[in-house]
Amino acid sequence: MAGRIRFSSIVGSYGQELLARGSVDIVHLDEPRSISYSGAGQFFLEAPEISDAFWAFQLKPRTLQVSPIYVAVLRDCLVMPNGVVLLKDGSVLLESIFPASMEEFERAAIANLTVDDYRAGHYAEKARGGPEVVEMDRAVHCRDRGESGYYHWLSAIIPRLGLVRHRTSFAGLPHLIEPQHGFGPDWLGVVAPDLPVHRSRQKSILVKELVFPAPAQVGSSHYARNPELLQHFRRMLREQGVLAQGTPPEKRRKLYVTRSDAPVRRVTNEDALMARLGGLGFERVSLTGMAVREQIQLFADAATVVAPHGAGLTNVLFCEAGTTVIELMSPTRVWPGFKVISRAVGANYAAYVSEAFETGQTERVGAGNEDFTVRPESCMRFVEACIS
Repeated sequence: MAGRIRFSSIVGSYGQELLARGSVDIVHLDEPRSISYSGAGQFFLEAPEISDAFWAFQLKPRTLQVSPIYVAVLRDCLVMPNGVVLLKDGSVLLESIFPASMEEFERAAIANLTVDDYRAGHYAEKARGGPEVVEMDRAVHCRDRGESGYYHWLSAIIPRLGLVRHRTSFAGLPHLIEPQHGFGPDWLGVVAPDLPVHRSRQKSILVKELVFPAPAQVGSSHYARNPELLQHFRRMLREQGVLAQGTPPEKRRKLYVTRSDAPVRRVTNEDALMARLGGLGFERVSLTGMAVREQIQLFADAATVVAPHGAGLTNVLFCEAGTTVIELMSPTRVWPGFKVISRAVGANYAAYVSEAFETGQTERVGAGNEDFTVRPESCMRFVEACIS
């Protein structure tokens, strides 16, 4: 099947090719540049027999071509219920690496409207006025394929919303957004209580002019986040008084962020680990049910954050430069997303990769989501070395 998939932040694909066309208005808010992401800094593998090269690939130093922060206006677009945008020229605008084929879009076609219909210009007679499609003159796109999770919400949705709200004149337009669970409305209430929200999950939307803020994702990597966008988000929160300066360094806290109340990726021997970390001055905190402002202040006041891999680490966005972030990882889920966020805010990141995980859980929870075990004495010494 003919068709193109454009990743919205790859330079040379969507990045500049589409935005150079006459049918797209573009407001550049900064210039493209390269940025170097250092390796893990200090990382530790509990057992030398873990020989899988995957961890080395994920944690290696890399240089990325960072897309500029921009706000584009796309004309005559179809926004599908999952947030994917179909463009008039027949290409598909993605902000994540999935779905990976045009055929997958065909299988997920909405009502009687297919990608071929849209590409051929038949959407007018097949979709207009139908029960599954609505029309809007102008709207702001603040969607992400993975937006149901806190990681995506905080590292992609809200920063893009802030870019439009604080750097352009489009703030008063309806925003296509899906506030997820408790944290979505909570965040909107903090940063944009008067935002005109249009819930767009149930229907496809034909938009004459779609305001498209620069996506958070860099290239086709699910883990890479545009540091300029994240830094702009922090500046916005500073200006609003939401992100205050942290406490003086001598009064900052050492946090262990527990996942004991989470359904997956728990540290099985957390009490034994805390018995060691407590001697270093660490306190155990849970983010479950914690209000947005309280989470922001908690991480802003942190000198050191130790936490198993999980969405709560996205709050590293609010750490002061120089904060030490130590991520505890299962050997089955060595992902660099929080290293990238730490780098963007100037935090010192280190990864501790455990040796053992609950193999019997894999089929039920999925590979990478198993609970795992760390060696308390070994982990404590690693943490001590990182903060000394």
